[in-house]
Amino acid sequence: MNATATSEHDYSLSREATVIRSKTGYGLDVSDYFETIPALRDIYLEDSYVLAIHESEGELRIDLDAVLTENHPQWTPPKPGEPYCFRRIRLIFERPRRVEWIRKDMRPSRDATGEIEYGNIWSIQRDGTVYDVEGDLGQLRVDSGPPIVVDHEE
Repeated sequence: MNATATSEHDYSLSREATVIRSKTGYGLDVSDYFETIPALRDIYLEDSYVLAIHESEGELRIDLDAVLTENHPQWTPPKPGEPYCFRRIRLIFERPRRVEWIRKDMRPSRDATGEIEYGNIWSIQRDGTVYDVEGDLGQLRVDSGPPIVVDHEE
């Protein structure tokens, strides 16, 4: 995926950074999911791609083509033409007590390889056991235990 990905932003994968700075100098505050959700500590969601969302009584699963930071144990140098190390993962909220879509904007698009994707996750905010997920997919609220990440390489 993302064979011809380009970026108009100067992104730092350092988790000390709290601001994304665009070339124009404007800043955008980012979510602190990497500090509050251990499973996402070495994953950079803002440039990861949502491939699918599966809802059932037992779980809410978000399939991602995820950007791994250099601190991730499975990180490798990016493939030629790609800006990051991408890896297929599943972000799973097990046994959610409640899943509420505040806004659902699941609009498919095709990447450079023709694969369908649903954009990025901009932030995941945690308030106790409630996780607020927002991005191109829309906004949803999940009441569950902490999410887990499962490798899903094909």
